[in-house]
Amino acid sequence: MTYKIFVIIFLSNLFSIEYSMKEDIKKHLQNLLYYECNYQQEKIISEVKDPLISTGKLKYKQNEYLVMEQKTPFEEIYYLDKKNTNQINKKANQLIFELLNGDILENKNLIFKQIEKKEVFIIYMIVEKGMLKKYIKQIDLFVSKKPMVIKKIQIATQNGDITKIDFYEKK
Repeated sequence: MTYKIFVIIFLSNLFSIEYSMKEDIKKHLQNLLYYECNYQQEKIISEVKDPLISTGKLKYKQNEYLVMEQKTPFEEIYYLDKKNTNQINKKANQLIFELLNGDILENKNLIFKQIEKKEVFIIYMIVEKGMLKKYIKQIDLFVSKKPMVIKKIQIATQNGDITKIDFYEKK
């Protein structure tokens, strides 16, 4: 009997710690009004032998815009607007904004697994149902502890392609 009570208390504490970590990250992301940093994006595409790597600067203003000023392998500017009316772009933009503002952590179509490591929190989001499932298998969110910022996003698609975006040198 004592063993069962111990197990129940241990498991309930474990789940409350995980819940707290997810809630802390969401709260922090929702309070982040502006963010600017450098990034490196690596795309591993099944039809291409070598990974495609690009680098640049990211500027994010909560619930308004995201600008990725790509510097390599060529210069190009990608502008994502929260108000985009094109249905295809609107869904992609919505996903990106939900990742950056923490709303994705409330998505009922995802199964969440959380791990705490020495310097980062990792939230694995496995797409269980909904429109995302057609395209995306899993999204991994890496958040540094101090300061609490997104360090990396990794997206695995249903066809096996992987996109990794590392963020660094926050300004």
